[in-house]
Amino acid sequence: MGAWPKWVFAASLTLASLYALVCWGLYACGRAMLPDEGLAPTTYRAPASIRAQLTAVEFDGTQSIPRLNPFTAVPALLMAATQPSSDRERGLRILSHASRVASLRAPAIRGNLRRHLADMARAIVISRHWSSGQIGNTLLAESHFGRSARGVEQAALAYYGLPANQLRAEESLALVTLMRGPRYYDPACHRERFEARYLRAAEATEAKAPNLALDRAMERMLQTADCGTTRNRATES
Repeated sequence: MGAWPKWVFAASLTLASLYALVCWGLYACGRAMLPDEGLAPTTYRAPASIRAQLTAVEFDGTQSIPRLNPFTAVPALLMAATQPSSDRERGLRILSHASRVASLRAPAIRGNLRRHLADMARAIVISRHWSSGQIGNTLLAESHFGRSARGVEQAALAYYGLPANQLRAEESLALVTLMRGPRYYDPACHRERFEARYLRAAEATEAKAPNLALDRAMERMLQTADCGTTRNRATES
């Protein structure tokens, strides 16, 4: 082997080693900022029917969660934002969502770089230690639903006065509809937005008579609060 190929091989090996060192270093920095108790999935078990609605509406039916490591996390998460069509990219979106919700357990991390490193490390841990069912349960247990409700159980009481396992299918679908943005889709303040999103959700879950279901779901939601009430609650929370 001549001198030139040896230099190329040595340079490639050096660059690969540096890349590995930087990746592990960034992961270690992010992981050090995360308390261990904030990285466990919830013990709450949501009703299976609501978990199925969440999977169909928010994650396009995929339950495949890719396993990340410090070498693949950054390009994979960037790809999920730009190429959301494949099952892998949908799975990465699920991880990003779960990481954001899990971040609410601890005080906010200051500084954009530190926060991004912590988010990356958290997504890696979730991808390797949480099942798709545990991710769904955690999202339903800890997401904000508006009206000062955190988690689907509080939301079911706030909107319908019932525990989650007693909701009708159209009512639980209405709560799943709110998860993308409870203030933006609040039916009391933005009825048309909510209706459009609900009908898309009904299509994703293949719900029967979606317009009738929408009317039934909204009837009780709108009996419990008006726009002024929900805005005041959002401000207080």
